Amino acid sequence: MATKDQIKIFLADFKEKIKEKELIFVPRPKNLAFLRSYGLFVYELESIIMGLTEIEYIDGPKDDDDGSEGQIWEFCTNVEGCSTYVKLKLDSQGAKCISFHGLEYSVEFPFK
Repeated sequence: MATKDQIKIFLADFKEKIKEKELIFVPRPKNLAFLRSYGLFVYELESIIMGLTEIEYIDGPKDDDDGSEGQIWEFCTNVEGCSTYVKLKLDSQGAKCISFHGLEYSVEFPFK
């Protein structure tokens, strides 16, 4: 588990990468279905992610399951009344949103 300061640093770095380039959204079927069901566009994810804080942190940093560079950070935020799981990663390509869909299991918020 990360400290509040580590989470703040990660989020600041992630948000800065979004400002420098654009958010890289991984178009997994589950992510796309969630966006469709809530009438969201990929560009709207940027503002949702830009609003994330350490209070919404649930896990990370941890190595990616596929062995690729960068570490995974997980958050849960409210999107139109739905608890939404957000998995983020910073790597040499930029700021990636790997998962963005309804929460599928109960989580703990260490800083809420």
